[in-house]
Amino acid sequence: MTSIRAVWVLNRSGTVIFSRRFPTVERRVKNCEWYVPLPSDAEISRLFEQEIISNRDNERPESYPVTCLDKGRLWPFALVKRHEVYFLAIPGLDSEQCKVPQYFSTELFIAMPCITATFSLLEDLTDFVTPAIAKAEATLLSEFQSHLSGALPFGTPVETDFTNLRRFQKTGFPQSDQLTVRRPAWKPVFFKGRQKIEIFIREEIRAVQYDSPSFKDVCELFGAVNTRCDMEGHPTISFPLINVTSIENLTVHECVQTTDFPAPSRLDFSPPLDIFCLARYQAKFVVSFAFDLIRC
Repeated sequence: MTSIRAVWVLNRSGTVIFSRRFPTVERRVKNCEWYVPLPSDAEISRLFEQEIISNRDNERPESYPVTCLDKGRLWPFALVKRHEVYFLAIPGLDSEQCKVPQYFSTELFIAMPCITATFSLLEDLTDFVTPAIAKAEATLLSEFQSHLSGALPFGTPVETDFTNLRRFQKTGFPQSDQLTVRRPAWKPVFFKGRQKIEIFIREEIRAVQYDSPSFKDVCELFGAVNTRCDMEGHPTISFPLINVTSIENLTVHECVQTTDFPAPSRLDFSPPLDIFCLARYQAKFVVSFAFDLIRC
């Protein structure tokens, strides 16, 4: 299980505006042969400005989403940037993972499961971010501190989804009898209240007119289906698909249970909480246009 040694939030100049360290994890990783103590926030700011921000200013490629600091002594860091704010975290490695590699590369770090989990954690934390956090507003940082306490008790990620944590804060955690029901990872709590289903379909057509008898004009259709299903329990919902043969590419949410790909007649799914993108698709077809663009 992944554990986090520390999390930092830095503004666009590299100054730490928020930090949270987890002493429980730090004591555990001290047994690692290559353990290096974490520097102070001021030192983190200095190293980040010199080794990360300067790369951007000098137009050198930044080592996103994984990087090192202090010329490779401190590693591996997961890094995410949102709204001119940097999120930085370092996972706690066990003795086997702590062996210093012969060379440092993003590909090497991404292959480590703890890095993948840490990067996923930072992506979830960015849902909390608004541009106001860059101003280090006390109220917002206090809420973020509370958010981290619920998401990472003692440095171990438990529930990092911002929406679910908000729901827990309002309604409390599920009762013990509810926990006996097996629940999917994307729906840790069940909805209770007025039931409804909302579906939003957005389509965009991109057309090419060749103005030549040798080539047929082509239209491409790009679409996305977003839905919100406030349903009690753990229901399975069917979404029928029409004219599937014209669809060239189709990607679906992880909650979809349909197996007859690549041309399913319907999408069966158990919806998560709140709005989500059920599917994205692309279709290509030939059409007669109502007007022609002629080169003058």
